[in-house]
Amino acid sequence: MMDGLRYPMQNNTVPTWTVPIIAVFIPLCFIGGYYMKKKDIRDLHHALLGLLFSVLLTTVITDALKDAVGRPRPDFFWRCFPDGKDKYMVDTGEVICTGERPVIREGYKSFPSGHTSWCFAGLGYLSLYLGEKIRVFDHCGHPAKLAIVLLPILMATLVGISRVDDYWHHWDDVFAGAFLGQSLAIFVYFQLFPSVEDAKCIELYGFVAGDHQNPTLSLLDVHESSPLLEDWLSSCTESECGIGIETIT
Repeated sequence: MMDGLRYPMQNNTVPTWTVPIIAVFIPLCFIGGYYMKKKDIRDLHHALLGLLFSVLLTTVITDALKDAVGRPRPDFFWRCFPDGKDKYMVDTGEVICTGERPVIREGYKSFPSGHTSWCFAGLGYLSLYLGEKIRVFDHCGHPAKLAIVLLPILMATLVGISRVDDYWHHWDDVFAGAFLGQSLAIFVYFQLFPSVEDAKCIELYGFVAGDHQNPTLSLLDVHESSPLLEDWLSSCTESECGIGIETIT
């Protein structure tokens, strides 16, 4: 019995206290750095709101699933029987654990991986944020931009691998955590920011208060913010686009 649950108990390669630093503090550094350079208070507001919402929503769903599923961790045998002597009910075969209750209770929280879901929620959000800021999909042939965007995903992936290596999670626990965190990061991000590939997605949240009734853009501003919009804005009328276009000579 307990096949696949007899792996030795090990310490965390990535301690629990470091997860908020990886998932929240690192993205905050990039968001804050962009604000210090551009002084865009609306971008700062939306970025912080999205990051915190992504991580908090992921945390709530992850903890709810852990309690609802109650899947044993790969090292559950040693949590249940610290002396290595397993005991079962004679008539039902039910496990009689002799270990400490907090350790046993923690052993039933394998699915999904909290470390992984947190890291993908925060770093996955950061990846999307960086992709929009450096215009990773500008079709200008700069593969180095893609490497920058993938670095946060790689860091989150390494955290997930460490959870399997430490025998705290099964591989599908980590996969589920990564899918959950990344999915929520994508969902939250695109509630606040436009897609970098959509030429008609104008960042209206960037206008200052009072300018929404009759906003005016110059083609120079459009070119600097998103080259993909320039051709579209040049060809449409004010009634079609809903904004006025100021021509730069």
